[in-house]
Amino acid sequence: MFIQDQMINNAYDFIKESYTLLEESLKEILNTPSDIFSRQPTNDFLKALTNRIDYCRANYTLTDEDSDLLKTLENDINNSVYIAFCKEFGFELEDFERVYSSDAEKNYIAQIIYNNFYLNRKELVSNFLVNYVFNKRKAYVANYRTNENRKDLEYYSMRKEFNFVNNDYHFIILNYIDILEDIINSDDAFTFNEFAGLSEFDVDELEVIEGLFTDEGVSYVNIILESLRKSDYYNDMLIEIKNSLINSFSQTK
Repeated sequence: MFIQDQMINNAYDFIKESYTLLEESLKEILNTPSDIFSRQPTNDFLKALTNRIDYCRANYTLTDEDSDLLKTLENDINNSVYIAFCKEFGFELEDFERVYSSDAEKNYIAQIIYNNFYLNRKELVSNFLVNYVFNKRKAYVANYRTNENRKDLEYYSMRKEFNFVNNDYHFIILNYIDILEDIINSDDAFTFNEFAGLSEFDVDELEVIEGLFTDEGVSYVNIILESLRKSDYYNDMLIEIKNSLINSFSQTK
């Protein structure tokens, strides 16, 4: 990146070791959020980078120049998060300058953004869809409990396989693709707070960043769901959500 060879006491060598690989991996996640829905767990490359910087501060004797280099490096890493986030959600970097003032606060916000919108996006989207369907299960049952579905052989096969306490929930599983795709492709604009509540967003972290999501003309949730629609792992994700719904319905009356 921009690190120079001025850093002393081998701190530079420590930072340089595998730094480029970590930085490239971080930017790949930031710039291709649709890949987040892979079955493979997403590594926390931001934490790996910041941990290396913190280690240098704690274990090396640094000159003022060295400290400035580390600070610049830290800010640059966090700016990578902000730039990707702004590009995807239509924010301006000035929005963060307006809401958050100190470097420490901006670094903290960058970690929250990365954790929730990149590292854990798959989990949050899954929680949102599962909880949305679960909360509206009675309406879905009423819509899909038809004579046609009752005669579907797969319906009877599911009843034997899952053995729900309430057999009506088999109609939801039978039609899970239609139900989920209706939500994912819905023209209804979910508010960010609706998404945060159903996705089980951390309450304390939500309080810190919810001030950003105030433009009623922007459908922030549809932007998140768009990344799922574009993902090569879309079908795999629907199956994972189906399995989560099966678990949710297994003991629900």
